[in-house]
Amino acid sequence: MDEVLRIDANQGSFDTSGSKSIADIDIPSGMGSLDLSQSYISVRVIANQGTVQALPDYNAETLATGGTLATVNDGSVVDKYVSLNLDTEADGFKDLIYPTASLIRNASMFSQNRGKLEDIRRVDMLKNTLNAYRTNIEEGQHDLGNMSGYNRGVQFNTQEYARLVNSGTDPSREQPHKDIIIPLSSVMNCCKTDNYSTDAYGRTRLHFEFNFDKMETRIGSQDLLGSDLKTTDKNTFGVVEAGGAGGNDADPVNDSRAGQFADTTAVGNAENVSTLTTSHAYVNKSNSPFYVGMPLALNFKNDGTAGASNNTVSAIVHNANGTITLTFSSVIAQLATTGKKLTFSRARVPSTIEAGTSSVSIERVQLVAYVNNSGARVPPALQYTTYISNEDTYASGNDQVANRVYQIPEACKNFYIMFFKSATVQSGVRSEMINLNKYRFTIDNKEITPTAVSMESPKHYDLISQLFMNNGEPIHSFREKQYVRDTGSNKAVLTGNGRTLSKDAGVPSRLIGCPVPFVNRPQNLQIELEPSSGTALSGRHIIYFECSRAK
Repeated sequence: MDEVLRIDANQGSFDTSGSKSIADIDIPSGMGSLDLSQSYISVRVIANQGTVQALPDYNAETLATGGTLATVNDGSVVDKYVSLNLDTEADGFKDLIYPTASLIRNASMFSQNRGKLEDIRRVDMLKNTLNAYRTNIEEGQHDLGNMSGYNRGVQFNTQEYARLVNSGTDPSREQPHKDIIIPLSSVMNCCKTDNYSTDAYGRTRLHFEFNFDKMETRIGSQDLLGSDLKTTDKNTFGVVEAGGAGGNDADPVNDSRAGQFADTTAVGNAENVSTLTTSHAYVNKSNSPFYVGMPLALNFKNDGTAGASNNTVSAIVHNANGTITLTFSSVIAQLATTGKKLTFSRARVPSTIEAGTSSVSIERVQLVAYVNNSGARVPPALQYTTYISNEDTYASGNDQVANRVYQIPEACKNFYIMFFKSATVQSGVRSEMINLNKYRFTIDNKEITPTAVSMESPKHYDLISQLFMNNGEPIHSFREKQYVRDTGSNKAVLTGNGRTLSKDAGVPSRLIGCPVPFVNRPQNLQIELEPSSGTALSGRHIIYFECSRAK
């Protein structure tokens, strides 16, 4: 059985104001050997959802909104999660999925006996950008090292803030808190060791500066669209079990939607309707988006008269033919006489929170360290790489080329350049480089490439490949994209910086760089950055030098 040590941060309280976001954790000496590769930082948070915002009513005839529905009923369980709002471009970008290491702005590790082991500036920018190459969509779907999972198709991913029950009558329930897991190895390379001797290194301090002020509570949204918008236009809201994991290539006219229900026909007078059966027969039960306690806003026609019901699912039965019968906590509508029909046009889940009513509480920050009891000999020194960074700002105007000169530290393997969106300090941590067209590198007056390298060219991807190959690390994705939480569930768009992006296509997140001749002396690096015609560079970037260390 694994032996685990839990060490709380020295600071007793944390909040999202920005003034209480530093955590120092001291690992005592004499604790034997620790497996830091399995150890992690646990940040326990409470997602206070606030007031769920009222939904606009829906008119199936005009496809327009009109009036409002009430907020979710008492007792409903919403699929809430904590978002890391590190991108300031537009509201839709708040749902970008970040690796949990991005919750850390700066990090350092000091040993009593061997001094500074690592000191990394802007961990959030570095790890978020590298993550675009290290993980693909499928890996990101189930990675515990992400702030939340992707909602692909219409499935609701299980979040630790809610235990969602998808059959029977047992109620779903909200969890009071969640532990955000940040593997130490995802923050600092020296923590990839499985045999860290506290006897040899003495008391060790881990120092973290967190982005707690960028955390906020949000609610998972699903538009379980019915038949009202099934037109020849490509619209895949609510598509189930079609066209791959997300259903994005499904037939927009003929495929069923999760929000479609079979008509209910009265068999008597004054018949109350409180159950509905889905039109779609599910091949896989796990693809069902419904759960007990789920709030649903229903739009229907009662014998041709439009109506709406704000309701809650109280029971779920999976039928033998694959359809699902939902029982609701209150009557949806009453059919006046025998033969009257109740038909449905739309089912939605309340999806936003009123501004200013949500918050995130941070209960504690704790190191969970695994003890190495293998008895293996402790290595005389740790062999690892660390990152030395240099932030740079410079003048940027339309068609203005930037030329910058840096000194590469000794024993450097690679360098990476990542771009902020603007020269301002609070400009996000997604390296998009929206206007960068070409670049050129020169090391000690020797050009790395004979001509300038164009973005998205074969040579660009070749240089990126060399970076990871130089570390013996495979690339899992060349899409150079970052995705929002509801990737695959709809074709909605994100707008900003004068362009429109499909959520399904992803948001650009990329870097430039190349390997460096490994020598035991400093080298000179010159870079030339050329914007696309008629545009300007961001005017601010950060360069990371990856250097070998032995301590």
